[in-house]
This record gives sequence, C-alpha cells and structure tokens, in this order.
Amino acid sequence: MKQHVKVSEKAIENCFPFTKVSELAYKESNAKRYYRPVLTLHKWFARRLSSVFRSIIIFASLSSSTNKVEDDTASNKDHCILSEKDFWNIYLQEHNFRNLILLDPFMGGGTTIIEASRLGFGGVIGGDLNPVAWFTVKKELEEVSVDDLQIEFEKLSFKLRTELSKYYKTQCGYCLQQADVMYFFWVKEIQCDQCTKSIPLFRSYIFANNRDEASKAYFLCPKCEIIFQESTQKNLLCPECGWSFDPFSFIVKRGKYYCSHCGHTAKIVDINAKQGRPIERLYALEFHCSACNTRDYKRADENDFKLYQQASHEFESIREQLPLPQQAIPIGVKTQELLNHKILFFTDMFNSRQLLSLGKLLMEILQIQDQNLKEFFLITFSTALEYNNLLCEYHRKNHYIYNLFRKHAFPATLNPVENNVFGTAKYGTGTFKNFFAKTIRIKKFCQKPYEYYLSEDGNAKRQDMTRPIKAQVVTSYSELTQEPSRNIYLYCHSSHKIQIPQNSVDLVITDPPYYDNVQYGELSDFYYVWLRLGLKEYYKCFHPPLTPKKPEIVKNPKMGKGDKDYQRGLTTVFAEINRVLKVEGLLIFTFHHKQLKAWALIIESLLDNQFYITAVYPVRAEMETSTQIRGKKSIEYDVIFVCRKRLREPEAVKWEVLLPEIKHYIKQKVGSLTWNGESLSKEDRLVVMFGVGLKHYSHHYPKVTFNEKPYSLTEALEDLASFSK
Repeated sequence: MKQHVKVSEKAIENCFPFTKVSELAYKESNAKRYYRPVLTLHKWFARRLSSVFRSIIIFASLSSSTNKVEDDTASNKDHCILSEKDFWNIYLQEHNFRNLILLDPFMGGGTTIIEASRLGFGGVIGGDLNPVAWFTVKKELEEVSVDDLQIEFEKLSFKLRTELSKYYKTQCGYCLQQADVMYFFWVKEIQCDQCTKSIPLFRSYIFANNRDEASKAYFLCPKCEIIFQESTQKNLLCPECGWSFDPFSFIVKRGKYYCSHCGHTAKIVDINAKQGRPIERLYALEFHCSACNTRDYKRADENDFKLYQQASHEFESIREQLPLPQQAIPIGVKTQELLNHKILFFTDMFNSRQLLSLGKLLMEILQIQDQNLKEFFLITFSTALEYNNLLCEYHRKNHYIYNLFRKHAFPATLNPVENNVFGTAKYGTGTFKNFFAKTIRIKKFCQKPYEYYLSEDGNAKRQDMTRPIKAQVVTSYSELTQEPSRNIYLYCHSSHKIQIPQNSVDLVITDPPYYDNVQYGELSDFYYVWLRLGLKEYYKCFHPPLTPKKPEIVKNPKMGKGDKDYQRGLTTVFAEINRVLKVEGLLIFTFHHKQLKAWALIIESLLDNQFYITAVYPVRAEMETSTQIRGKKSIEYDVIFVCRKRLREPEAVKWEVLLPEIKHYIKQKVGSLTWNGESLSKEDRLVVMFGVGLKHYSHHYPKVTFNEKPYSLTEALEDLASFSK
C-alpha cells in the first residue's frame, strides 16, 4: 500500500521516530511546568504536549530527503532508521522555516503556536472560538518587563497585604501567638430526611497522613471535631472527648448520605432539591506560626468564627463597589452538577471572605495604568482562581489544596477547602503571591528558553536555546505579511471562516475538539466571567456575558447538540482548511477517542473535504498518573494523522481485498509496539489500529465496496474493532 515517494514529500510522511518522541513526551507529561513553563501561564483543557508538536512541526517542514527511509516491509517499529544522535540534532536545532506559513485553527492553549514561533516560521496563524484560549495565547507570546512587573507587584502588595491578610489569622495552638492560616476547612450540612437531625457530610474521618511518621495519621473526631494523631486502626478513642469511633466508617458514599442517628439513607441531590443549598460550616484550619515555626491543624474556635463574621460583614457593606461577576451559571453537561447542588451563580462558588479578598485584589489590578502590565496581572489573578474557590479539596497525602480542574469537571465538593488568597509568608499552594512568582519565572523562561532531550542513559538533559519566545500579536493577515518575522496573527472566532487568502498556508497542524470529551466553553466560563471585568472595554470577544457555545464544535446534549452538529462543524472547518491550504501543503492533526462513532464523524468530515491520509503514527498523549485517566480504561496514545489534498480520483477497491492487507500491516507494525517493555493496552491498540486502517481506507474513499455495494466508514471501523478483539 505504500505510495510512490515524490520529491515534494515531507519527512513526516515516511519517517517519524515516534518511539523517541513518546519517550520524551512521557517525561514531559510528568513535569510540564519544567519542560515548557510558558504553557502553564494559564489553565487550558486537554492541552497537548509540546515535545510532540515540536517534533511534528519539524518533520512536517523538512523534506523527505533529510532522513534515510527504510523499506516499508521492515520490522523496525520507528518506520525509519534515524539514529539517536541524528534525531536529537534535528530536534534541538533552532530551525528557520522563514519560507513557510503555519495555521492552527483550533489553537486552544497555544502549543502549536508557541512551538512554531520558536522554529522561525515566516508566518504563524492561530485561531480559537474561546476568548479565554485567545487571551492565554496572546499573553504567552507578548513581551513584558520582569522588572516592571515586580515594581507593580510591590505597589499592589503594599496596598493590600495587610488589608487581605488580617482575615487569615488565628491563635497558634502551641505558643498562643498570632499565626497565619494556610487553609480553612469547611463541611456541608443537611438535615436528615427522616429524623431531621443535622448531618455533616464528611467523606472520611481520616483527615490527613502524618508528615513524618508513616505509621500514624491525622484523624477527625466525629463527636467534638478535634484533629489528633494516632496509628491507623479500626477503632479509635478521641483524646479530647473520649468518643469511640471507626475512622473507616462513612456518612457519604456514591452520592448518598447515611444518617448515624436513625439509619436512613438518601441521595444528597434529592435532599438539596427539597431543602435548598446545604449550609457550609467552618470546623478546622491549618496554620503556620512564625514565632515558634510550627505548622499544624487545629479545630476552629470562637475567634476564628468571629473573624469570618467580620469578613462577611465588611463584604456585605462594600459588595456593590467590588468588581464581581453577576452571571448565573447556564445549564450544561458539566455545570449540571453545580445546579444539582444549588450553586446557581458564579459567585456561589466562593464564600464571603473569598469574594471580599478577590474583589479587593481585582479592584487594585484594574487601576494599573499600563495595559500590558494590567493584562499580565489579570491572567495571574485568573489562574489563581482555580485554587481559591469552594470547589477545592485537600490532598490528604501531600498536605496541600487540590486545584478545581484536576478533572475536566466542576466537582460539587462536600468538604471544601478555603485557601489564603494573597498568601502567607512561608507556606501554602495556589495563592496569588505564588502565581505571580510563577508568572515571573515564565517570562524569564521566554527571554532565555531551553529545551530538554534524552541522553543515552534515558535521563532528561537541558540545552539552552538562543531564540526568545516573543511576538507582536496582530489582528489581520495583512499585518502578518508586513513583518512576518515578528508578528503572529491570532483571531478569536470560529474557524468555519478564516480571513486569509486561498492557497496561502503551507502547514495546518492542530488538535481538533474530541467529540464529547471536553466541554471547553462550560469549563472556561469559570475564568471568563472574571477576566471579562477587566477586558470587555478593550476586546470585542469579551463583550458577551459568557463564552460562545452555539458555534462550539462539541457534542453537548444539554444544548441539543448531537452527532450531526459535531460533524457539521468539523466539515465546515475542514472545507475552510482545504481552501487556505496550498496544493502541496499538509494537514496534520492528532486524535483519540474510545467511541467508534467519534472516529467515524471526524474522519468522514475529513474525507468528504477531499483529503486523504498519507501517514499515521501513535504517540504518547497523557501520563499514566494523570487524574484524567488514572484508574480508568483510558487512552494514553494519540494518533497523528498526516493528510494531503486529493488531487486525482481514487481507485476503486473491494473491502474483501483491502482488509487482509490492513490486517497484515497491523500484525507487522502494531503487534510489535510496546511501552516500557509492556504491550499496549487494549484501548491503545484499538486507537492505533483505527489509525492504520483509516489510512488505507482513505486512499480509496468513497470507492470502497463490499459485495458490490458501497462500504461505509462506520462499517470499516466496526470490522477493525472486531479484529482488535
């Protein structure tokens, strides 16, 4: 099935060392903040790995003659005989693809755009429907003086540090001096539907692991709610009140509560529907005392309750003056969980103390005169929101606050943790102060970037690079062509219509929406409603009250958007890609999904727009320990699809003839694939087989028949799926 190699072929069409790339990608996925700091400036969802896309861009830009290509029947799993040394020389080289223009119509968090900007392209174009994505990529690229940021932070800190920190104090449980609160611990309470007793919805009485002694842990007494240390055992005796309890017993399990008073059980969402939003009660806190250098937990006392009441009173007195979002949470696939728990407005995700602190902080940021500086403080503020809301939980093992979007969802947390918004002098995670320090580190990286590679012993090594990450973001194609070496064109609207000329792009490299996997608009509204307060006067895309959902290319039953809507959106964008892509240009995208239907929809949209697949490669997508895939039968590999425009009529073929050839190829190539000495999982094998089968099928589409009748893409995928079993 191998096509005749043409002079115009690119290296990626016959040689892509995906095993080497996957090894580096695996390292990166475990430490993204070190490998590509710039891509951690702000949260984005399902962001792909930079090492993968850097490799794709390089091999898609080099001619086929760059690498030695082996015979297609050979068993080498890399499909090429590129040596380690040659690969890393190519990967680490600061290329200068000044004669090429690259487009990413689904740029998301900007992985493709950043990598293309670092490789010296003559033109880089990125687009996304979502304003949060657009603003994130804009600030990743734009320059800023680190010194000016520091000066502005000192001004802000001088005004607010004492003002905000006064509500995050407590009495040290050891030396009785004033200490900083790192985290406040809250619990939601409902009334039992049967006996009307108050039920605190604790998920567990095991509060946290011990920091020093592996044999002991911190426990919460269900009677007096004191936190104490003891060896893990079935029955414990509270040292404060003498209450005997089993720390492994539970009140909440699988969305239901169990009443210890009467034994009644019911769904929590059903109780919420009757009683309204549960109350949230402060019961404990974690503090650090600089006087005696102690970090520990304590039960909340009367002074802690009074301090919160004071914060709440001040908040109510100045609420109308604070810049706070007013929007109600819309119905959606991901937001339904919030609505079920009576979290109806975006401000309902925060308590009064958080809203007071965040409102004061944002008010000061909005007073910054320099627009560029203001925007960097806004994006720092926005990313800190993920750790400063009442949907966060506590990491019992590592003793820090969990971020909200550790999964692509809104968890209606029953045991929320309140962070110290501005930050303490020494400890704490996810504070504004910490995120500002991260912004500084990121911009220093942009000034002096580096690249990781793997040495012969498999360890990651770092090499400094000379080309800084910086660009002037422009708003039209004409501005891009005036100064292609410095300008990057970013647009914020649907890519069903791209304002660039026909046949103007050499490469389209992207990561399209994954069917129903991620509801980008619903999730990003969490940030958008706050960012909008500082950006709506400057950017049209921040005028609407929420992010655009109607043109979003996802399956979303809550919005009445099904398979046809998803495919229609993809078809429109692929048609536009075909229009702007040069005749000899390449379209390359990554994809994976567990559902056969998702594959059929995206590939059919591709083929119906006169593309065919010239090469496919598996590549590492996510780390094994990712919270998105841990403990699930999930997919850890993407398939890279390399596509060209169809310039001549396809040859007719019978599926009876084609399928045995595909199976033979799969046995040779897919059967030998391993990772760390182990065979691929069933789910990953299926992903790779779909990719291989689709490549062969695409060469003949739509002239594939079975028993003299047209054989659909779905039927072909079903055959491949059955073969995988």
